[in-house]
Formats: sequence, structure tokens, C-alpha cells
Amino acid sequence: MKKFNSKMNALPIVAATYADKFGVKVNVVGNSAYTDGKSINLPVLKKKGITDALWGFLAHEAAHVRHTNFNSWNKIQSPLIRNLANIFEDTRIERKMIEDFPGTKQTLDAALQSIINDGGLNLPEGCSPATILDAHCLIWSRYNVCGQNALESQLKETTLAVKEAFEGTGVYTRLSALLRKVAGLTSTNKAIKLAEDVVKMLSDEA
Repeated sequence: MKKFNSKMNALPIVAATYADKFGVKVNVVGNSAYTDGKSINLPVLKKKGITDALWGFLAHEAAHVRHTNFNSWNKIQSPLIRNLANIFEDTRIERKMIEDFPGTKQTLDAALQSIINDGGLNLPEGCSPATILDAHCLIWSRYNVCGQNALESQLKETTLAVKEAFEGTGVYTRLSALLRKVAGLTSTNKAIKLAEDVVKMLSDEA
């Protein structure tokens, strides 16, 4: 417990360091991690063994501050495009963060494991094709681009679910080709463009 408390006590110090480095305010309140590009909010987590996850949430939001173009992001009108663009942008900025600071991979993986442990990446029974597609894009991207191998079983599940949900169409084949572009994304605008391409593909197939 002493080690756990030491890590938690160090959080404000690290948060202040991130704030100085990226020019943002860091708050620890509520149960969600997010940023608007000007401040970072981290959830209050008090369970033993989840401090690495909290560091991971901090690294993820700091990656948005460093690499996301919020001017372009705030212009997205379509909720469907926003959801997909968020998946691709999250993958892109985490990969860039790991390139800049290799030590963040451990904490980013811990944050992901915390979500897995809470059942946050399980497909709900009877979910819509849109939910299945979003889940597959997220898990495929994180498994293949960020190297988060803890998602292997979820990838098998969403792959099967996409094939079943869009059976009789070319969605799975065309989606697979588009997802291979995730690794080459170099900007927020390109992440948005890829999301637009996925939506256009769905429209074509429909």
C-alpha cells in the first residue's frame, strides 16, 4: 500500500510537469479522462494497482495536446465521422507519443487493460452494425498499429461480428484495405479524411 500511496502522491507533481511542458492545466476530478487542448482532466482512481493506468490516461491526453489539431477537430459535423476519426486519431497520437517517449507504452497499455478489466471493450449483445464497425476499427487499430496484444480475443470477436453484420457486401474487404492506412497517418486532418473515406465506403455499399 505504501508504494501505491507514493505513486498517487507523486501524481500532482507529474501533472504539474506535464502542465509546464505542454502549457496546459491538469485537473484530477470525476471519472473521465479528456482534454479540450487547453486543459487535461483525469479521473479520480483510488483502487490499488491502477496507478499505471492513471499515468496512461495522462499520457494519452497529453498526446492530444501535443499532436491533435483542435481547430480541424472542432469543425467535424457528422457524429459518425467524429467517432471514427476519434478512433484513428487516438491511435495516431498514442503511437507518436510512444515514439517520443518510449516509457509511455507501459502506462498506455495499463490504461487499456483497466478498460478491458471493466468490460469497456466487450461488444454488447444485439448491438447495431455501426457499433460493431466502430469497435472493430478501434480494436484493429490498437492491436495492429499500437501493438496492444491484450486485444487479441476482442479482435477475433469483432472480425467475426463485422463479417456477419455486413454479410453479402464488400464492407469487410474494403474496410480492411482502409484500415491498413491507419499506420501511415501523420496528422489530425488525415485521420478525419480516413474516417470520411470509411463512411463513403459504407454509403457506396449500402
